[in-house]
Amino acid sequence: MSSAPVATVPGDGTDDTPLTEAGCAQGQPIPRWLIMGLYAILAVMTLVFQFTGGWVYVYDASGVEYSLLNVGHIVERQSTCVYTGPLGKDRVSPADTLRPGDKRSHLLLGQNTHDEVRTHCVPVTQDPQTKEYTSEPLDCPIPQDIRGITGTRIGDRVYYFGGMTHTHHGSDEHRDTFHSYDINTREWHQIEQPTDEDMEREGQRERHEQADRDAIGGVYFFPESEDMIDRERECETGGEVWAPTVQWPMGRSALTSFTLGGCFYLVGGYNNSLADATLSDCWKWDPRTRLWERMPDCPVGFHSASSCTVGDTVHIIGGLPSLDMHLCYSVRLGWVEMPPLPFTVSAPTVAASRTDIHVMADSQSCHTYDTLTGTWRVSDK
Repeated sequence: MSSAPVATVPGDGTDDTPLTEAGCAQGQPIPRWLIMGLYAILAVMTLVFQFTGGWVYVYDASGVEYSLLNVGHIVERQSTCVYTGPLGKDRVSPADTLRPGDKRSHLLLGQNTHDEVRTHCVPVTQDPQTKEYTSEPLDCPIPQDIRGITGTRIGDRVYYFGGMTHTHHGSDEHRDTFHSYDINTREWHQIEQPTDEDMEREGQRERHEQADRDAIGGVYFFPESEDMIDRERECETGGEVWAPTVQWPMGRSALTSFTLGGCFYLVGGYNNSLADATLSDCWKWDPRTRLWERMPDCPVGFHSASSCTVGDTVHIIGGLPSLDMHLCYSVRLGWVEMPPLPFTVSAPTVAASRTDIHVMADSQSCHTYDTLTGTWRVSDK
């Protein structure tokens, strides 16, 4: 679920108020009655889409109305939904308008019990003229019984981490696999853990960067600055040349992911093989180096939360065990605990429209948070 501008759908391109973030887009676990969300703007109305029972609840934030659309996907327990349509100039938010031939689209991934479409990976596309939705099966290397997985879009790729599957012995397996999906080619790739050779190359790259930082006006302090850096680090490490160590997040499900600064972040989640199954660690993966970096832990452990981004700040909403949790994260400020929610919710559908955050806790109401004033309001069905 969301969160990061990855699961949003402005509708026919006539409105200039695109939604920018979707909770389910980041792959947070969603109960059966609230399977996953799409968000759209059609004409001048802000709409929030909520999947349940193979259909879509369409929520109009201006008129508080609901309707149903069949998208051919029924998720047994938990799922993820990511916006895969055209992006705007920032390469993050959905495009305000569509070019000829463009269509809004999402990719649904999770256990599917639909009678006619049984694949767990289903692209959903909206025709900009008729507003009709079509879906089709898509081959996917991720196991069909996957649940609690997260998905986040960065540019023309969608990244999926973790999730939970059943083993042959009937127990749960929390996965640490990392996949990417190319929106243009529809090809999948598994991102493997780096080898020692990969880490040595990264060490060399960092030493070159350090040598560049030691230069003043294009003239190095030391002609052999890279060798000097190595010798200094040999002294610090007892004679061994420094190189980054392999880091990789542990397996988990019901985690939250988002993107900031072109990097993939994951935080929290659940792993019942641990004494404390609820996780609080935070990780950043840089697609340029293809390496993970451990970030400061979240101040509280959680799973089954949803997130979205407003400006440079990610908002994480609800979850377990704290159903009224509201956290913020930014590169500049790090983690910030916000006042508790005035309601309780686990794995809601969350979307941002300009400076407002819309939270669908169920099919009966929508809570809206004004990030400028820090106040909540609610619209009942």
